[in-house]
Amino acid sequence: MQRRGKGMAMNKYIKIGLIIFPIVTLITILLLSFRFCYYCGNVSSKENMTFQYTFIGCEDCFNQKASELTERRMRELLFAIMSYKIDNEDSIEPHPKNIDQWKKELLAVYNSHTYRHINQYHFSDAWGNPIQYRDDELGYLIISAGADGVFDTTDDIIGAWGTIYNAKQYKESRDYQLKQREEQRQRKSFRIEKQTDSG
Repeated sequence: MQRRGKGMAMNKYIKIGLIIFPIVTLITILLLSFRFCYYCGNVSSKENMTFQYTFIGCEDCFNQKASELTERRMRELLFAIMSYKIDNEDSIEPHPKNIDQWKKELLAVYNSHTYRHINQYHFSDAWGNPIQYRDDELGYLIISAGADGVFDTTDDIIGAWGTIYNAKQYKESRDYQLKQREEQRQRKSFRIEKQTDSG
C-alpha cells in the first residue's frame, strides 16, 4: 500500500513536470528570440537590436545615445578649433583646411592646457564615421553625417559659431545670418549714398 502511494506521488510529479517543461521551454525560446531594450523597455527582435560600443538596446535608443555622444565630442572639438584660431590669429602659416589636417595639428599640441581634452575619438562620430570640416562664407563648420552615414541629409549634426545644430536648425540660423548681413550691407550702402549726396 505504501509503495502504491509512492508510485502515485511519482506519477503526480511526472504529470506536473510534463506540464511545466513545455511552458519553460516556450518562455526560453521567446527570451532567446526577443530582447528587451535596456533604455526604453520595448521588445525588439534580434535583427532590430544594436550591439555596438557595448550598447545593447533598440536601434532608436542607440541612435539617440550616439547623437548625444557625438554632440558632446563636436562641442569640445569646435571649442578647440576656435581656441586654436584665436591663439594663432597672427600666424603667417595657413590654418588647416580639412579634418585630417586639424587632427594632426590639434593632437600635436595634445599636452597643452587648451587642447589636452582632445583625442583621436573627437574626429569621428559615435557611429564610427569621420567628422567633416568645411569652410563657409559665414565661417567654418564641423559636420557629422548622423545615423544614416550620409552627409547633407536631415539627420546631420552640425557645429558652427560655437553651437551644435541639427540640419534644420543650422539652415534656419544660416539663412537668418545671411539676411542680417544683407540688411547691414544695404544700410551701409544707403549711408554712403546719403553722404555722397549731401557732400
